[in-house]
Amino acid sequence: MRENVLRTYGKQLVVRIVAFVLCLLCAHNVDAIGQHYKSSLSQEAIYNAEYFLLTYDQKIKLVNGSFEQKGGYLKVQIVRYAVGDLIGKSTEDTAVILVSTGGGSGSFYELIVLTNKEGVPSQGASCELGDRIIINSLTIKSQEIIIDMVKHREDDGLCCPTENIVATFVIKNGELSLKSCVPKGYACDSLADS
Repeated sequence: MRENVLRTYGKQLVVRIVAFVLCLLCAHNVDAIGQHYKSSLSQEAIYNAEYFLLTYDQKIKLVNGSFEQKGGYLKVQIVRYAVGDLIGKSTEDTAVILVSTGGGSGSFYELIVLTNKEGVPSQGASCELGDRIIINSLTIKSQEIIIDMVKHREDDGLCCPTENIVATFVIKNGELSLKSCVPKGYACDSLADS
């Protein structure tokens, strides 16, 4: 009888310990999810941030994802953005693609990295992607920015790019660096030169 009591007590103790550990793990995961969420910039912050445009050598402030210069021709808008860790600091960065036009036929695309400074976006590295291209997707995975886009072949008219490429960028010494681009050829070479 005494052995049965000890076995029952032992089983209850093990169940209680397991339940306690599970509760601790659940509480930790909820905490981690809360921190993860807080480390991301809000869409509102991204859509209303200040950006420096390489193409026009000018700083602008978006309002609801777009900018239109009063008395001028410059128009800018967000095409896509993606959120993820780019530098391994467990806070989420944001990759933004902007398109700008200056009154002519060109539509100039730029990739810009935003970091989170206590909920306020701060522009980091940026690079030009090209004129009159098509952005199919933008993702961040394993500290890499991956862009599926259509760029111009050497003999394409500016209106009509036809070369589908996938370009992968990384942050290297505080700058955006083209890690890979496939398929190799004129479209990738033009991206590496920009």
